[in-house]
Amino acid sequence: MARNVTSGVLGLLCLTGTAVGQIANDDCADAEVIEGQGVFTFDNADATMDGPEAGDCSSWYSYNPYVPYDVWYCWTAPLDGDVTVDTCTGTTVDTKVVVYEGCDCPATEARQVACDDDACAFQSSTTFSVYAEQSYLIRIGTSGLDLVRGGAGTFMVTYGTPVGTLEPPCELFFETCRTPDNWNALSSNRYDFTVADNFIPAVDGEITDLCWRGTYSNDPGDYGDVSLDTFEVRYYHNAGGVPGALLAGPFVQLLASLEVEGPVFTGTPLTDVHREYAYAAVHDAVPVFAGECYWVEITNSSYYSTEWYWETSSWGDGRAVQDGQLGGAPDGYDAEDAVAEDLTFCLDLPLADGGECHPVPINDECMDAVPISRGETFFDTAGATTDGPPLPLYCMPPGSCCTFSLGDHQVHKDIWYDFSPPCSGLLTVDLCACPFDTKVAVYQGADCPPPGEAIACNDDACGAAPGLQSEVSLRVNDGDAYRIRVGGFGGAGGPGTIGLDFMVMPPLETNLYDYAKFTACLTDSCSGGPCVPPLYTNRCCKAQDFDADGDVDLDDYALFQSIWTGP
Repeated sequence: MARNVTSGVLGLLCLTGTAVGQIANDDCADAEVIEGQGVFTFDNADATMDGPEAGDCSSWYSYNPYVPYDVWYCWTAPLDGDVTVDTCTGTTVDTKVVVYEGCDCPATEARQVACDDDACAFQSSTTFSVYAEQSYLIRIGTSGLDLVRGGAGTFMVTYGTPVGTLEPPCELFFETCRTPDNWNALSSNRYDFTVADNFIPAVDGEITDLCWRGTYSNDPGDYGDVSLDTFEVRYYHNAGGVPGALLAGPFVQLLASLEVEGPVFTGTPLTDVHREYAYAAVHDAVPVFAGECYWVEITNSSYYSTEWYWETSSWGDGRAVQDGQLGGAPDGYDAEDAVAEDLTFCLDLPLADGGECHPVPINDECMDAVPISRGETFFDTAGATTDGPPLPLYCMPPGSCCTFSLGDHQVHKDIWYDFSPPCSGLLTVDLCACPFDTKVAVYQGADCPPPGEAIACNDDACGAAPGLQSEVSLRVNDGDAYRIRVGGFGGAGGPGTIGLDFMVMPPLETNLYDYAKFTACLTDSCSGGPCVPPLYTNRCCKAQDFDADGDVDLDDYALFQSIWTGP
């Protein structure tokens, strides 16, 4: 059972109301002690006002020094830095927030270090510098108008980066971002659930920077302490529409192989009641190729004290996978883990908008090459990966090896076939009818990776103008094995047809023994069996089928005779 967070699943944050005259921190002298960063509840519906007038709070409509319905909190900074206190998405109350140095009750505004009235609509957000072990008094009241009363809500203390900022900000990758929908999120905590989403790069490149968004769910309902974040990032190859072999990672925050900035409150609510946070991370370069399908998995665990949720998106192919069950560890991704969601993340390279991750062909890997024979065979490389070696762009002396021109020395999204010739002859591999820009290479032997250089290759030899399809012909020897590699230029792939033609080459020289063997194939016996057409299946006669029509007949004899007797 997948776990997600929606406005109907986890419900509203638990806000504690109190009766008139029973607000514990109504008076400054009774300020509530709070620690760390996170979300804290307040209720000043029936509070009184006992604090001094506040300095300029930058109200957009008028200057008002009063802070009625005030409640008080005492907070101590863990180290030097910047801190933000805000009520932006935690309440409908028209709030005012004032902060003082020290937790002794102020008589005037002399110790005031920060104040805000309407930074986010009618709610408040203020950022100020703090020093380690120094205490600060946080005062939460209303805007001061006679018609504005207090109420219940939450405020957030964020240590480190100010609210709404992130270096580098995810907005820098706007064209490559999956925009958050702020409606749903999927649990990704490594103990109960892991979640991965697919993506297809639009260009060849490397991934080093990553942004994502999410939220937390724990008591009292949101993020508690940044020191508990233990993000890990993994990239996977596609395997039949789910994550397969590990491509790169895990990149681990605790081991410093993943450098994470955040969480930073974006100022946006998620599912109406949870706060959305943004993160930016840097890791070692992960090479990817255009048009190929990959999966990214981002997980976070806080030793069971915090449940982390990865925000969903309206951008993508409408499919992700979430593995695991409540109370049980994830056991690997499969087709049953599919969920109709996309996840919010940004990469530092363009993505193919709305691309689908296709199933991986059974002969995607060299070691899984499938036998192929004469005729036409359908294939689809849309979901294939690239595992073969690149070919040289040039060689010296020219013509001494098989090369690709046009600056692309790889056969992208390659699939593999094995061919064993019935006897020595001429093999032709034809991709001319394929609808995408193809490449083909042929290797001698059946080892993986293919030994040595390709013995034949081609990029653009045929097809409709401008002729971006491939065809190659080569002499093959009886008893040898050949591995045929089919792929595309620049990451191209898709469905197509490979045509294989094999022709027995007439001998350059003949003798009476060849004549006797040919005669046996035309009469009644051949190597212990009758020569009944089609004779091509009889190994002793295969070499005599010079016109490659499946029969050894007078047409082949005429061709043989022309070679034997000469013009």
